[in-house]
Amino acid sequence: MIVGKLHEPVASEAALEVSSTDMLQHWRRVSLSSDFLAKYYSFYFPYREKAKGRISREAAENSISFVLNELIENTAKYSNTPDTAVRVRVR
Repeated sequence: MIVGKLHEPVASEAALEVSSTDMLQHWRRVSLSSDFLAKYYSFYFPYREKAKGRISREAAENSISFVLNELIENTAKYSNTPDTAVRVRVR
């Protein structure tokens, strides 16, 4: 599933691929992975004090982490075959 398309040059890209079985057995990794990627990409957003009228770094980090966590969790939880590869690519 692709969520949105980017029409600008990409400054960086991160990718994660794990098996759904691994995610289900080690559920804490979903949160760790989501939090790591969210923290990394939140640095593209300004601090709260400088964010006037825009999303702040803290809000971006929380939103990114939540969305990634749900996408990874649901992919692992609802995959129809055991040991399906869960792939996440953030640009």
